[in-house]
Amino acid sequence: MEFDLLNPGSIIYTDFNAILTTDGIESILIAGNASFKGRGYKNGAGSLAVFDSLRGFLQLSKKEIIVVDWGNSCLRMIERPMNMVSDITKPCPAWNGQVNPFLWPNSVVKDKRNLQKLFVTERRAIRRLILNSWEVSTFFESAQIEKIKHLVQDGQGDVFVTVGTAVYKIGYKDKVIQLLAGTPERTGSDSHFFDQSYQIEFIGKENLLLADWTTLRLLDHQSNNVSTLGLCRLNSVTSFLISEDSLFIGQHGAILRFICEFIIYLFMLR
Repeated sequence: MEFDLLNPGSIIYTDFNAILTTDGIESILIAGNASFKGRGYKNGAGSLAVFDSLRGFLQLSKKEIIVVDWGNSCLRMIERPMNMVSDITKPCPAWNGQVNPFLWPNSVVKDKRNLQKLFVTERRAIRRLILNSWEVSTFFESAQIEKIKHLVQDGQGDVFVTVGTAVYKIGYKDKVIQLLAGTPERTGSDSHFFDQSYQIEFIGKENLLLADWTTLRLLDHQSNNVSTLGLCRLNSVTSFLISEDSLFIGQHGAILRFICEFIIYLFMLR
């Protein structure tokens, strides 16, 4: 989820094969079709566009949104306000064994060390994409890490990634891998065990907030201590968004808004 740059006060979110914006009362389609559950691909405006399981997205400006089309293994551009969808990377779709720069990409974020470049996470790699030229290169690739989901950077540019049941740190320059918490495989249930971690964000210099399927977790990456936040049991949580007075949690079928002391605690950490 992201706050809508074109419509202040609204939030943009994805719903399987569609991307929408909501003010909390009404949801308005930007592109795609949430009711379409099959595999497909088509460029066009608004509801004429067809995606195959949207994952992450990134607003470059009020008029441009990059969306990660997981099933078609490519990135696509939405130009607002006409909501015209086109391809950024080719081939799209990447079916039938075609050579493609991405394999099931999950998320896209800006590189804090170089704002003219983007990071794209995929199964076992982090690709780097140059804005406008859309040239793709490899930032990191290793069979040691499987199913990379989401990415965030600290002030030095070092990268922190979620891979479902674990969180890793990857050095920006040396690419050294460090397991911070969790396990590569599901080996048991304890305070360091993640069910299915996805989005990860810094809420201070040392603390990381993670969406972990049925709850939110807080990870101190200096001590590697993991705690579970005292919220009610959630359902299929993959994303969250923090404003000055609220915490928005994206879960299956709903966006929840929390206004409580928890928010004060978060901002005390900043």
